[in-house]
Amino acid sequence: MTEFWETVRELERFWAWIVAAASLPFLASLIEITPPWPPAITVLTSIIAIVAVVLAYHFARTMKNRSVSVIVVITIVVLFIFSATYLGMLSQFSAKISDGSRVVTGFVCTPYAQQIYPDRCPWLTESELKLAEWTPSLLWTSLSITASRMALVIFWLGSFLLLSFFLGLFIVVQRRRRPASTR
Repeated sequence: MTEFWETVRELERFWAWIVAAASLPFLASLIEITPPWPPAITVLTSIIAIVAVVLAYHFARTMKNRSVSVIVVITIVVLFIFSATYLGMLSQFSAKISDGSRVVTGFVCTPYAQQIYPDRCPWLTESELKLAEWTPSLLWTSLSITASRMALVIFWLGSFLLLSFFLGLFIVVQRRRRPASTR
């Protein structure tokens, strides 16, 4: 239990980093790159960011510098892949509706949409969504909308988990570089 409290005291010194990681999802919502679903995604993302920073700090503080460096490189590469995939999927599987909010679209058309737009299904645009009164379930199957939602959330949360994990690793590396007297 003593080790636990020592870790808590060490983390208190890095509260600003933890707060920064937790606030990034709220900043992302200001520039409208958060997933349209679920509504509380920024809160969930902040929780995951805090947990990732703490876990990275906890595990990396006892690792050798070389091991931490390898994990940093892997984390950055996977973060890039997740982030690029997320942004591509957000572009492809969401649409801005008349009130300015975004909705998630699908990738399998309903029989109704297949009849009306046989040449365009499943890659319908905001024009068709507007004609459907901004109701994605009229154009795409609920299963494909749910799959799109889940994929967006997985890549979004994965990106922030990786970003926060990287931040935790960065904290460990910076802490090791400082002389013991300044810690």
